[in-house]
Amino acid sequence: MSIRPRLSSSGALLEHRGSTGHIPRRVVSEHDLWIPHMNGAKPEDLGFFVGLLNCDLRPIYILANQLDPEKQSELARHLIDFYVSQDRISLLLMNIADHEVAATNNIHLLFREDSFNKTLLNQVLHREQSVDFLRKILLPMLKTLENTAKSKDDETSRNKKVMAAMEVFLRTISVEAGDCPPLLKQMIRTIQQAVDRKFGDTEQQDSPFGLSLLFFHWLCPAVIDPQKAGIFKKKNTPTHVFMTQVAASKVLKDIATKARRQAPNDTFVEEHHPALLSFFASVIHVEPSLSFSSAHLSPRSRRNSSLKNSAPPEQKKIFDFVQEILSKRE
Repeated sequence: MSIRPRLSSSGALLEHRGSTGHIPRRVVSEHDLWIPHMNGAKPEDLGFFVGLLNCDLRPIYILANQLDPEKQSELARHLIDFYVSQDRISLLLMNIADHEVAATNNIHLLFREDSFNKTLLNQVLHREQSVDFLRKILLPMLKTLENTAKSKDDETSRNKKVMAAMEVFLRTISVEAGDCPPLLKQMIRTIQQAVDRKFGDTEQQDSPFGLSLLFFHWLCPAVIDPQKAGIFKKKNTPTHVFMTQVAASKVLKDIATKARRQAPNDTFVEEHHPALLSFFASVIHVEPSLSFSSAHLSPRSRRNSSLKNSAPPEQKKIFDFVQEILSKRE
């Protein structure tokens, strides 16, 4: 299958047959691109770079779906860095959310299957700022679990210690919620808005989708394996501590989704679910003036400046990466 996008005579990207989404207003054409670092790029490849600057990502999605997981993750990282640097990350986040929601009529399947959308989501969840925040809200609970778990614990005693650790976690998030990184906040908010538009409240009666997403893809896996999540330095975890971490992850997921369980867990979930709703409300709150760049130029001014003079580092990285991939697909 060809991965070459088609361009009109004016440079506007033409729609791909079978692609989703709409064509955004054209910002630049291939004649506007400043690409001294792209010597040797073929004219038919320029549509990828026009699409990047216009946030028309259909050619990039086609390309991503033909890459192995490692290269796909690298492409996702470059893509996020590029749009953050351009102060246009909101366009990318809306693309991710709308593309994912449009692909299924089952809310429970969103971000479950391996896809480029899920890769982009994971890149945001595992950026340095996100991991720092994750460490801040989970470390006190994990330390409690590690210090109290005993090899002789039976299920009842383990459950009591998990409940005590949950109390530590809930107190921590009530204090630290305001430190959630801006990019993570906006991503979850954007996804929640897209889900609300399509599914409304009927599919989210017990818990908002974005809250479940945070716990299913981010918090709970980190509780089970804090070393892999970057919270602890690599070390061997005793079996009894690991079992307690797994139990804690299950309880967290139950609270987030307001799952029905047998007493006493059912009562505990019912009592503490509002605390997670409050945490979620803090997470999705984004200030109108939110900016991801320290530069003083407006996004449009910055784009025009970079086109006329020199490409910013993030633009050069993703352009070079895409060109390298294209050059190997002859």
